[in-house]
Formats: sequence, structure tokens, C-alpha cells
Amino acid sequence: MACGLLNNASKMFDEMVVTDVVTWNSMVIGCLRNGGLDMAMDLFRKMNGRNIITWNSIITGLAQGGRARESLELFHEMQLLSDDMVKPDKITIASVLSACAQLGAIDHGKWVHGYLRRNSIECDVVIGTALVNMYGKCGDVQKAFEIFKEMPEKDASAWTVMISGVCSTWIRLEGFGLLFGDGRSRSKAKPCDICWIIVSLCSFWFGRTRSLVL
Repeated sequence: MACGLLNNASKMFDEMVVTDVVTWNSMVIGCLRNGGLDMAMDLFRKMNGRNIITWNSIITGLAQGGRARESLELFHEMQLLSDDMVKPDKITIASVLSACAQLGAIDHGKWVHGYLRRNSIECDVVIGTALVNMYGKCGDVQKAFEIFKEMPEKDASAWTVMISGVCSTWIRLEGFGLLFGDGRSRSKAKPCDICWIIVSLCSFWFGRTRSLVL
């Protein structure tokens, strides 16, 4: 929806005689997808009976919209206000870890990592990649590598995130080594995906070396 369509949708929503959590969620998600973060937050605050879709939508939308700190604040609010019927799930955790990565909030990220363990939330490829990304962007590449090695399955996103983390610390050899280690046999990344990662890594180092020479 463009700005005009958002306003029209909002007007129609206000005129509805009966609304439920589905219609409220639809409006919140529509606002988030079209950059209306403030409008989405306003709707969220007015809602009663929020469900997991509501919480995940607003937490993810804020994190993706560059408002990571607000995303983390809502995650804490979710835990304080929600009952046993609405608990953080994999989508919530992945979005919160992304917010931690944006802020460089490694202590908070470690707490979320512990939350995963305490609540027996499965560490699948999505959560694993989010953890690798968080630790890598927060500067703890060793921890990121440990989690990466423990991942039972790895896709192209996991490889890209791990390589990016290694590159950020200037550990060239280890970065290339990741592509040819034992872990690749369990990877779901296609050969062409791996090739693109190698090309990207080479381009990265060529660019940094060239800038230093110049």
C-alpha cells in the first residue's frame, strides 16, 4: 500500500462495526510492510487480545525498519504482559537476535541465547544463522564459529553470515577454510551459492587491499 492506500485502509478499518484480532493484525502488518511504523505502533497500542502473530509482526517490523531498540523493548514487554498462551517462538527470537546484532548488544544477545536453552526452543537453521550473525556482528567471531560448526544443517545464508563475520576481523585464511571444512558436507547450500560466497569474499579483500594501497 502506498501512503494514500494506507490512509484509505485505515479509514475503512475505523468504519468497521465489528473487528477481531485478524483484522487488527492485517492492519498492523499492512502498515509495517509499507513503512508506516508509527501507524503500526499506534494500532498495536490500541489492540486488545494480541496473539503471537501480533507480537511477532511488530517486533520483526521494527527490527527490519531500523528501530532495533524499540524492538527489544517490545520483546521485554511481551514477556511481562503475555500469558502462557502467547510466548516467544522461533520467529520472535530470530527478530530479537537481529535487533541485538544491529545494536551490537552482545550482553542482551547472550541473554536471548540463554533463553533459547532454558525454554528448549529448537536451534534450527534460522535460529542458528541468527545467532551466528549476532555474535559475528558483536565482535565475538569465535563464538559465532562454534555455533556455526554445531549447526546440523547450513544453507547459503548461514555460510554468508559466517564468512562476513570472519571477514570483519581480517582473518582471511580461516574465512576461506570455512568453505572447505567438514561442515560443508552437511550444508544445503548449492555449489553455485558457495561460488558466489567465494567471489564475494575475494571482492571484499581486493577492495580492502586496494583502498589501503591507495
